Amino acid sequence: TPLSVILSAAECCRTAPPARQEGFLKTIWQEGMRVSSLVNDMLTLSQSDNQRFPIRPEPTELDTLLMNSYEAFEPLAQEKSISLSVTLPEGALPPCSVDPERISQVLSILIHNAVSYTPEHGRIVLSLAKQKDRFHITVTDSGIGISDEDKKKIFDRFYRVEKSRSAKDHFGLGLSIARSFTEACGGRFSIHIQADLFTACVEFDEMIMRA
Repeated sequence: TPLSVILSAAECCRTAPPARQEGFLKTIWQEGMRVSSLVNDMLTLSQSDNQRFPIRPEPTELDTLLMNSYEAFEPLAQEKSISLSVTLPEGALPPCSVDPERISQVLSILIHNAVSYTPEHGRIVLSLAKQKDRFHITVTDSGIGISDEDKKKIFDRFYRVEKSRSAKDHFGLGLSIARSFTEACGGRFSIHIQADLFTACVEFDEMIMRA
């Protein structure tokens, strides 16, 4: 679809008056960025499939990662009139041995999805907790519900739920990438759906992860 739009806009730009060419060029640039994003996602998944995934674990403060992600997406949430909040433990947490860059990417995917699919005046809650020897990070949004049939396919690549959880900037690869990153860091990735609440959960053991 992006390539079709680019070719159509380029053809129109050839014959359009100067006043309208800027609009077509803007469309070409936007769709080109979508193609670039798609190609990068496909390359990432290809690396994962071939077990050529670079992972660089180090002691990481998960609360800092979550707060950084919260601050990065807060302006976008405000722009859509979405309530974005974060819940952290009161006491200090020990570091978790993960690749901070990869887990930041996981959080970005999950929060971006949540903002994209949550309607105006909805809410998104980010939380971090530690139960016994396990860290739990969750991203919960009050978006549109998902049918039982769609739940079975939520991790299928390029699959997007029609009408309810599909958006122009998403190709149906985000959750697959988030799960790949999480599992490559020795964690567990799961989705929980209850009524209109969609929760993505990322879990890590306190023990040192495999190299």
